[in-house]
Amino acid sequence: MSKNSKKALITLIIFSLILTPAVSFAATEEINAISITSDILIFRPAGIALVPVTAVLFVVAYPFSLIGNNTEKVYEALIAENLRYTFQRPLGEDVPIK
Repeated sequence: MSKNSKKALITLIIFSLILTPAVSFAATEEINAISITSDILIFRPAGIALVPVTAVLFVVAYPFSLIGNNTEKVYEALIAENLRYTFQRPLGEDVPIK
């Protein structure tokens, strides 16, 4: 792995760790132009960028989840939840910027 790709991967992982709590504590209020704009420009692209990162994390965690017999929970936490947030959520909902 080259030095630049390692830096990019570390940056994506740090960004995902910072963004996750903000997204999980988002208040469900009225949808306005700011929440839609921030969703289009920040949160959807971040979610799309994090799909391969969470897939790699799942591949790393998969052997351990087989041993612990909790593969479905690991899949749900790492991949399915991110895919739902990125692709199935209505535009402007559940964003921390209101």
